[in-house]
Amino acid sequence: MKILVSILFVLMLGWTNIRSQGVIIGDTTGGLPSTVLLRLSDTAKGFLVNKLTTAQRNALQNPVEGLQIYNTSTKCLQIYIPNSWRNVVCDCSQPPAQPGNITGPVQLCPNSSAQVYSISSVPGANSYA
Repeated sequence: MKILVSILFVLMLGWTNIRSQGVIIGDTTGGLPSTVLLRLSDTAKGFLVNKLTTAQRNALQNPVEGLQIYNTSTKCLQIYIPNSWRNVVCDCSQPPAQPGNITGPVQLCPNSSAQVYSISSVPGANSYA
């Protein structure tokens, strides 16, 4: 039992030490500034964020502020700002998705006013014509 406690104590000390330092993955020349937690350094490879469809993204419960994904449905790099996902950059060569059906009254009476029609928002669309 004493051996197990000793091992756990050593591991906890090591974890504290690891957590108090930053991590460099790749070329370690130049060191790591004290304000940097993680540095990826390579001249032949890049960093890849998680790829999710819009449905998968929307299924995330309580996304944390600053969470980033690549949305494969809209071809957009997105970041979560409180209460909404914002596009950082998108592939502008892709047209917006097909809009849904317009909903509202089917029959209109003569001289009626203030009839409301709606359509679900379309990711990537800024206006409707």
